[in-house]
Amino acid sequence: MISTERNFFAYLDEMNIITILFPLSYYQGLSSSFSISCDFQEFPLKIMGKSQIENNIKYTCHLAEEISFGKPYWIIDEHGSKTDLQIGAVIRTETFDEKFYYVGNDLGVKVENNQTRFKLWAPTATQVKLKLRPPNTFFSEIVKMKREESGIWSAAVNQDLDSYQYTYLVLVNQEWREAVDPYAMAVTSNGEFGVVVKLGTNGRNQPYGKWKALLMLLFMKHILGTLRFIKIVE
Repeated sequence: MISTERNFFAYLDEMNIITILFPLSYYQGLSSSFSISCDFQEFPLKIMGKSQIENNIKYTCHLAEEISFGKPYWIIDEHGSKTDLQIGAVIRTETFDEKFYYVGNDLGVKVENNQTRFKLWAPTATQVKLKLRPPNTFFSEIVKMKREESGIWSAAVNQDLDSYQYTYLVLVNQEWREAVDPYAMAVTSNGEFGVVVKLGTNGRNQPYGKWKALLMLLFMKHILGTLRFIKIVE
């Protein structure tokens, strides 16, 4: 996990509300203006309120347009310093719920027609990568995943990867975290990797289910920062 040093902090608390915490030790907590930047475009934020919370000045700002999840945004203060926009309380709003609630039953890994397809639900991520390891080796290959609707990330490998080990590398709030697929059909004995299982071969017709709910909860809480908005399909 790689952390980012920040002079001040910015959180998306609603779809159009950004909370900025300015430490008193940084320009005495003062900034007369803020703007938001993404894809080389910059737009002003409207300061709606200001108050002191312990050793910080809290600014409540309004965003004119809804952000596009999956992209990195930066908040710039009047002094020219910037910080990344982190996912905050927005994940506990009904709007977020409606936007990213997913009821599909195709998450995890599917091997079919000499192709292996991976799908992961991670709406708060700005990047996701697939880490693949062939059986009985320590060599790993990294595959970049593509973001789809409802916060789904996918990758397809034109190869039968039965028995390969894998994990996901997820970038949330500028921090990379490695996680086991909560929808893996099987995991290694130490639980550190998911294992690709081709159903219907060698009598393998039923995916393991004993730890599915626990893995899902751990993944959502520690990787995505939320415990909501997805239906676990048995």
